[in-house]
Amino acid sequence: MTPEKIVIGLTGSLGSGKSTAAAMLAECGAQVVDADQLAHEALKPDGPVYAEIARTFPAALAQDGSVDRKKMAREVFGHPSRLKTLMSLIHPYVFSRIEEAIAGARGLVVVEVPLLYETGFEKKCRLVIYVDASPENIRERLMKRGLSEKEIELRQKAQLAPEAKRNRADIVISNDGSIQKTREEIQSLYRRISTLSKGAE
Repeated sequence: MTPEKIVIGLTGSLGSGKSTAAAMLAECGAQVVDADQLAHEALKPDGPVYAEIARTFPAALAQDGSVDRKKMAREVFGHPSRLKTLMSLIHPYVFSRIEEAIAGARGLVVVEVPLLYETGFEKKCRLVIYVDASPENIRERLMKRGLSEKEIELRQKAQLAPEAKRNRADIVISNDGSIQKTREEIQSLYRRISTLSKGAE
């Protein structure tokens, strides 16, 4: 019997621990597709949208011509029209690559998409997992990454409010405790959702 392909969406607020949860699901045996990683590929000088990015956002380029992500953040966060332009350049590539990965996968496929609801990708998912964390923990994690209070605020405003995502998700995972507690919750979740893929396509 061939396991049924099940697409699981994974999302959460900035700094909630989406990537940690995704890595733990991969450890359990899920195939994970990371939208952020694909977006990074698109921005590389040999990437498919680099030329248009460089033309549209010249102030976001480093001296060597590569895209400086910190400069790009300053260019788009707090400027909705610029952010929309950037997304319109990157998203077609990212989501075409996601579709390719899903097409070649079997069993559980976890697609980590920060802007899952904002892009409508939840429509392609059997279930959506939301990784949750308290505002205090999120702020602490983001400041450890070097973001200022203003940068955090601008990035958060560019996404749906946490409560909106939380209320729309099928499953909520708390990432406020220890790493071990989160791992145990993820392992338990994986055992539950893996039963969905039993049987033939």
